[in-house]
Amino acid sequence: AATAALEEALKIDPSLVRAWTARGVIADRQRDWSAASAAYARALAIAPNSAAALNNQGYSLLLQQQPQAAEVPLMRAVAVDPNMTAARTNLQLARALQGRYKEAFEGTTRDQLAEAMNTVGFGAMARGDYATAETYFNKALAQNSQFDAVAWANLRYLKDLTVPLMPSQRKAPPKR
Repeated sequence: AATAALEEALKIDPSLVRAWTARGVIADRQRDWSAASAAYARALAIAPNSAAALNNQGYSLLLQQQPQAAEVPLMRAVAVDPNMTAARTNLQLARALQGRYKEAFEGTTRDQLAEAMNTVGFGAMARGDYATAETYFNKALAQNSQFDAVAWANLRYLKDLTVPLMPSQRKAPPKR
């Protein structure tokens, strides 16, 4: 229904940047990467400095497991709107997914450090660098003045990934 409404709105006024961006988000959720790419391209053709469209384009590339390509629109989004938390976080994640952990912290303030450590830890975990992920999750917990439920949940998930199964917990391979 949302797609139909957006398509109708875009027929009436094809210059609606937010509608093109929303169309891209829907395509991302459907894993229709070509439609997402086309929607973000249309949005950016209309408004080349739309931080929201740039951020969403970068996030789409992250979903497609293209962190290096995602970095370009995410850096532009942060340059356009340095206060856009989502773009900063997505840029940190893109760099962490490439194993560029120190670079991921560029531009991070002290107040943002705990959240950034959690984001970088998540990127490390996603790329299978479990020791680094654990270090960053623990640093996020220690850095935060209040309990960080997200870092704690990520640390617990990491532990589940890395705890070897007892022989009784292992599933036998399927019989052919």
